[in-house]
Amino acid sequence: MQIKPTAIAQRANYAVRVFGNSMEDTYYDGDIVLVEICPDVAIGEIGIFIVNDQGYIKQRGEDRLISLNPEAPDVDIHEGDVVYCRGRVLGKAEPIE
Repeated sequence: MQIKPTAIAQRANYAVRVFGNSMEDTYYDGDIVLVEICPDVAIGEIGIFIVNDQGYIKQRGEDRLISLNPEAPDVDIHEGDVVYCRGRVLGKAEPIE
C-alpha cells in the first residue's frame, strides 16, 4: 500500500492495521495507523502495546490500557503481566488511490 507523504507519515517509523472496534470513534476496524517508535507513551496518549504476547492499540492509563469505545473492555494490567510499548500512534495513514 502506498500512502500520502504527509507530515505525520514522514515522522512515522511503521504502520499497523487496526482490528476491532475498541478505539471507535477515533480509529476504526481496517484503518491503517502511523506509529513512531518510542519505549513508552504518556498517560492519555494512544500507543501500540504488547501485553502477554497480545497486541493492542489503546490509550495509556495509570493501571490499564483504555478502549475509547465505551462498549469495549479496557485491558487491565496486573502484577506479573509482561507489557511493552511499541510506539506512539501519530494518526491515520492516507492511502494513495
